[in-house]
Amino acid sequence: MTGVVQSTESSGRPDNKIYLVFIWVIRLILLASAVMETQTGRWHIFFIDLFAFVLTFLPLGIRLALKISFPRAFETGIYVSILLMVTIEKFMEGNLVFVFLGFLLAIVGFTLMYVMYYHKRPGAVNFMVVLFSFCFSVSLGAVWEVFHYFMTDILKVRLEGFFHDYSPLGLVLIMIGAGTSSVIGYIYLKFSRKYFIQKVLSNFLKKNPNLSIDDESPEYIRKLIEKGESETLEFKTTLRMNLYTKVKDKRIEQAVTKTIVAFLNSQGGTLLVGVSDKGEIEGIDLDKFTNNDGFHRHFSNLVTRQIGNEYLPFIRSKIIKMKDKHVMRVSCTPSSKEVFLKADHNEEFYVRIGPTSQKLEGSELISYVNKKFK
Repeated sequence: MTGVVQSTESSGRPDNKIYLVFIWVIRLILLASAVMETQTGRWHIFFIDLFAFVLTFLPLGIRLALKISFPRAFETGIYVSILLMVTIEKFMEGNLVFVFLGFLLAIVGFTLMYVMYYHKRPGAVNFMVVLFSFCFSVSLGAVWEVFHYFMTDILKVRLEGFFHDYSPLGLVLIMIGAGTSSVIGYIYLKFSRKYFIQKVLSNFLKKNPNLSIDDESPEYIRKLIEKGESETLEFKTTLRMNLYTKVKDKRIEQAVTKTIVAFLNSQGGTLLVGVSDKGEIEGIDLDKFTNNDGFHRHFSNLVTRQIGNEYLPFIRSKIIKMKDKHVMRVSCTPSSKEVFLKADHNEEFYVRIGPTSQKLEGSELISYVNKKFK
């Protein structure tokens, strides 16, 4: 039984019982269709019916293996699509079923990957969702082709209605379906406002709170702080205030932007402002801004002035409340080209080496840039 079925058994709600009946009606239709095909001798339809019957347990398999439960509307769509796939093959008896199978499986992969990458940068979401949904569909389609090979070549079951050279063409058709679904998904992510998918995602995360990795939550920030400074994590107590002289200090500001430049030139990383080197949460109030908006504006101006607006797509910042204090998290992804810190009318190049930001010059700088960016 599916995850929905399990919740049905525990709750006993009437609507869940109706849904349970709906699921098993579809399964019984598929089984009845398979039995009927044993009388007609259309064995290829018989095995498609059985394969579709197994696919109806896909939500259950995902739930058990990945601890993921689908929203009811999405799960219903899977069952209806499976039944539609079988109907198409039963009455049209063509290879369109492979295209439809690839299309259907890509939708499942699309949803799974979108959830996994929801809190990442939009560009990564669009690319990785499309790539994974395509690969997910083709991989499961390949399982069907292996099953087909086993039946025809190992058990010598003659499946009339299928093309002779089934594996290559079958995979090509599945890839066409998966590719079509993935392209539609990419266009949707790229150009729409995502109202529908945000609603689906919201329901998805309600059923699977363990998947919601909020990397801007206080709990997540505390876990980061517990790890201590590293090649991809650094703490800064203040943004501009020198705690020894009690005055604003440009060197403090440059220490912050230097770290960001080093992250951009390396593998990316996270900067936490308002956290001491010892991992103590001091809060951004030490910088003496009138409010958090003023702090954020000053940070944005620093980035624009000392790094450049063209690198803003690689930098994401947010002020997060930690009990009675606030911390700024700055997340940096690797830049696609070299980044220089503009300081005192000079340009300086930094990279991360261990938990520190190191300045590169001369031949060392040229060698690094050529190796990483050229």
